[in-house]
Amino acid sequence: DEFLAINQAGVGDWITREVGYSGIDLASELLFESDSGNILTAGVDYSRDQQDLQTYVRHYFNQDSQPTGLTQGDTAFVNTGAYVQAVLYPFRTLHVPGLTDLGFTSGLRYDQHNIYDDITNYRVAAAYPLSDDWYAKVLYGTSFKAPSPAQLYTTLIVPQGVLGNPQLRPEEARTWEAALGGRLTEGLTTKIVGFSSDVTDKVELVPSGANTQAENVAKITSRGFEQETFYRGKRSTAYLNFSYQRSIERRVDRLRGVLEGDTNLYPTTTIKFGGSRQLLRWPAELSLAGMYIGERIASEQNIKNHDPINLEEYTLDDYLVFDL
Repeated sequence: DEFLAINQAGVGDWITREVGYSGIDLASELLFESDSGNILTAGVDYSRDQQDLQTYVRHYFNQDSQPTGLTQGDTAFVNTGAYVQAVLYPFRTLHVPGLTDLGFTSGLRYDQHNIYDDITNYRVAAAYPLSDDWYAKVLYGTSFKAPSPAQLYTTLIVPQGVLGNPQLRPEEARTWEAALGGRLTEGLTTKIVGFSSDVTDKVELVPSGANTQAENVAKITSRGFEQETFYRGKRSTAYLNFSYQRSIERRVDRLRGVLEGDTNLYPTTTIKFGGSRQLLRWPAELSLAGMYIGERIASEQNIKNHDPINLEEYTLDDYLVFDL
């Protein structure tokens, strides 16, 4: 949080960041489970974070220290939430042959926040054992990501820097998932998951006068799948995970209008693999893990630094990492 600079007079100065918080979290939950496996859960929670909003202070060798921007003091972030969830096997109660193990999960949550207003989210899911070794699942749900205190209230470190935006709204998402998994042979299991997600009100840093400010300007649509195979033996384990996704971002730029293209948030392809072996005569275990990260688009800030006039996109090279 500190860095040294030389001012125009040739005298060294440095910047520090002052930030902190104190908080309290309370929660209570009730759970009921029937003999047929149905589960009902209800709860409430409360959190209060007293945020000492970050302030940047420039220190000088030859004069008094001064804040680089506004000193905003303390701000309370207060959230009250309530939720219910049910895991139900209705066909067990109805004694329907072949469907007694079909389970449904549903949940509903309401949050009341003093900064970014109220928000409600829900999810529904179903799971069914196709056989003794295989199962299928499907899920649909909504979620949100609250703006951070830094995104809401950060002040300038230097001129033409980043400013907070107290008017930010939470990012919201709607997600579908479908999964098929099971056992291939003794000790060898596999699972494949497909997903579709739509994110609205995505926060991006955009020009605001001479500075840059966080705003809800983007929408991201993601589609993809993930496949994982896992082996567990008496003294050995191994896994292989492959994931593919494509995320398209659409946003409004004040200078260039509506922009649409692949997002730089995630690589298109990721492969994870590894294994471990417990040594027979030694109290030790040998393990190896690796990860391949495919190429992805450079961040918008890097593109601006690389080509400030044409803003031509470029990609970061793929790479491979091993841990032994």
